[in-house]
Amino acid sequence: MKLENTSRKKLAHILFIMVIGFVSYSNTFHSPFYVDDTIYITENPIIKDLRHFLEPSAVKEYVILGGQNYSQLKMRYIGLLTFALNYRINGDNVTGYHIVNLAIHLTNAVILYLLILSCIGVLRRDFQTSSTVPFLVAMLFVSHPIQTQAVTYLTQRFVLLACMFYLLCLLSYVKSRLASSSLRKSFYYVGALVFAILAMKTKEIAFTLPITLALYEIMFLNGKPKRRALYLSPFFLTMLSIPLSLINFNSSIVDILKGVEDSTHVLSNLSRWDYLITQFTVVVTYIRLLFLPVNQNFDYDYPTYHSLFYPQVFFSLILLLLILVTGLYLNYRNKRNDPFIKLIAFGIFWFFITLSVESSLIPIGDVIFEHRVYLPSAGFFMVVVPSAFLLKEKLTDKIPMLQKAIIPSLVFLICILSVMTFKRNEVWQDETRFWEDVVSKSPGKARPHYSLGLPYRMHGRLDEAVEQYQIASCLDPHFIDVHNALGIVYGEQRRYDDAIREYRAELQNYPQNFNAHENLAMVYFKQGRFKDASDEYQTAQTLRMTYTPGPEP
Repeated sequence: MKLENTSRKKLAHILFIMVIGFVSYSNTFHSPFYVDDTIYITENPIIKDLRHFLEPSAVKEYVILGGQNYSQLKMRYIGLLTFALNYRINGDNVTGYHIVNLAIHLTNAVILYLLILSCIGVLRRDFQTSSTVPFLVAMLFVSHPIQTQAVTYLTQRFVLLACMFYLLCLLSYVKSRLASSSLRKSFYYVGALVFAILAMKTKEIAFTLPITLALYEIMFLNGKPKRRALYLSPFFLTMLSIPLSLINFNSSIVDILKGVEDSTHVLSNLSRWDYLITQFTVVVTYIRLLFLPVNQNFDYDYPTYHSLFYPQVFFSLILLLLILVTGLYLNYRNKRNDPFIKLIAFGIFWFFITLSVESSLIPIGDVIFEHRVYLPSAGFFMVVVPSAFLLKEKLTDKIPMLQKAIIPSLVFLICILSVMTFKRNEVWQDETRFWEDVVSKSPGKARPHYSLGLPYRMHGRLDEAVEQYQIASCLDPHFIDVHNALGIVYGEQRRYDDAIREYRAELQNYPQNFNAHENLAMVYFKQGRFKDASDEYQTAQTLRMTYTPGPEP
């Protein structure tokens, strides 16, 4: 009877998690494609033919068609495959893609619930007194507005999928280690290995998975060191799949080393040191957003730093070190093996480990993006909820009324966060409103103004489009395609001389821009300058034939 009640409570928890997640994202199903969605979905030739995933010979055709470069196909095969299946069913209908993203997000929350339940269950077998913590952690994870960029921005399915396989691997590994029969041990262990490989082939953030597995093994499980090392070693071998995907074995040693070096500078001009010290402040910003998710922004105009002794950098580093030392201290001083204290320490380590790929020594063009905290946020919530329960225990005798308010306060917080998530998703429903929101928060950055110009132009607001493109051009005269976009608007306004001036400015900065050559040819044709039009068109076709796509972030 007790086992039946436990199963019912677990099912009730899972149902509540899925309902609150669905309600929070119920207004996203018609949100349009944004930014990299065109690269990975609407204008990506590889996902429009499943042969590219089933036949190795189709890879050459894939490269010729102009999709992401070959290393991206090898490294993010699983995510691209899901987009291909989506395209096969839904085409360019955005709703199907949003349904899949939300389904993965809900699945992640449920797996996180089961994983934390296992963490506490290893040390405390009483389900009745320990199940509330995993439930509230999962509810915070599924409802928090910082997750909107990972869920509603369709391209970030790579993050969602990598997180799903990451969590499934951990859960399967735990079940394997705790299983009573050898058959079940083998089944779960092989499953964990499969999920680890799938995670590695989805997104590079999975590189930290074996480290997290080892951390769980050390903190929650027992066994002889050699036997534990034997369990973990195959998972560490899966890490090789990511660097091996970067290597072209047909190249010379020098070219291979250069390729690896280039792959760890993803569209960034920052040095590794400058990127690292900037990340100290970025990680603190992530923590602030997790505590207080206000003024969220798709495209932050974030400062970069070049010295450790900027006050922002120095004090951020001190704060992060204090948090890390707290985790080490809690784990070391936890003599009673309290599951809540152990979970807090594990959550702190989880947060830093899972952030390390994108917030360390690998420079990425954009120093901050909210979707990067999707997987690390699980660790943050592992800290917050058990801390509240420890406070509840401390207040049992001292402040009975306040002690009773802890759980209702967390439930109320989850409701508030769900409403905030729903409201944040309203911004994603309309492209014009979305980019106006970004421009209002990053007025000094060229890219948001440039991006806002397109919906203005598509809705016939040509003067406003010109204004946004001009602002972008003033902020960054070398911003790629801004002069080309301005020329298009001038062409639609029949201001042909102005259009020619902008196309020439674009080609002065980027002479290989075949779109600008084509647009300039059309303007010449409308002016009756047929010889000039023919020359520009032929140049455009030559450049298009020799175009090779660069590496994707």
